[in-house]
Amino acid sequence: MSSSLGVLLVVAAGALNGTYALPLKGTKRWAWENTWLVYSAVGMVIAGWAVALVTVPHVTTVYADAGLAVIGMVFLFGMLWGVANFLFGLAIDMLGISLALPLAIGLSLALGSLLTLAAKDPAAILSAGEVFCEYGLNLCRMLQPATTIVLGYSNGVVTYLPTAKAIRDGGYEPNAFCWWRLPGPFTEEAEAQVLEAAAALAKPK
Repeated sequence: MSSSLGVLLVVAAGALNGTYALPLKGTKRWAWENTWLVYSAVGMVIAGWAVALVTVPHVTTVYADAGLAVIGMVFLFGMLWGVANFLFGLAIDMLGISLALPLAIGLSLALGSLLTLAAKDPAAILSAGEVFCEYGLNLCRMLQPATTIVLGYSNGVVTYLPTAKAIRDGGYEPNAFCWWRLPGPFTEEAEAQVLEAAAALAKPK
């Protein structure tokens, strides 16, 4: 995926997320619960399953491999999120979109970040490079159940730290080292070497 397409998708997602509640202003003859029911059924069930079935290969196998414990946790926190979403809809009905949206999103982002840190004593893996997100995801899997935070741009900026797939695909990021006058390029083995070294540092002694 090109960087320009990624930016466009982020902009589109932000615009849709910021305006999805606008139809509430045009359904004044409906109780807000009716509008919220249609939104929930279409947006969270019909559209969600349609996108998953079209874009995720063997989606039923993915759920089967996850196991009942993981799926149970997803259902539990999904129900809690559903309660929060219901209260959010009620807040929009009582306060209006312009007041409810910034309050709800701001609080959820702030509390979600802080409560995650408070849940466990996290291990922090820091890199001066611009780290591909796959490094963080893979490290979290390798270090489970420990809480791990991966941070790029720490104590400087050197270059991108690409994955093996990104190196094979080519493009700007795997070759950006030359702009920083660094030796290179990275080899495909670099990803495994970085993950193994980071995991060794993060594990408790």
